Amino acid sequence: MKFHHLGIETTDLERSISFFKRFGFQVEQKVTLMGESLVFLTLDDFRLELTQVESLGESTSTIHFALEVKDLEQSLEKLGEDIVVNEGPYNLENGWKTVFIIGPNGENIELLQVN
Repeated sequence: MKFHHLGIETTDLERSISFFKRFGFQVEQKVTLMGESLVFLTLDDFRLELTQVESLGESTSTIHFALEVKDLEQSLEKLGEDIVVNEGPYNLENGWKTVFIIGPNGENIELLQVN
């Protein structure tokens, strides 16, 4: 068994696609399944599925996904001033640096510098 993808529901597919392209994601494919519009994005070996929905329910999830970056501060600058920081940035005891940002659908995204 191996990991295939992480799915995120969105009320605005194009806005979400544009947001994740800022991280380097590329559109792999667009499909319609049982009336739902789906878009698969890839970043190296990681695959993200965006699903168009009418509305988003209130999430109480603490689930997040992490993207490893070479330089945390430089990555935040590149993403732009409109990025919403939820938590951090932090310098961890093991030398890592991390920050949590909010995606366009309320998802938590961790940026992690490990060197």
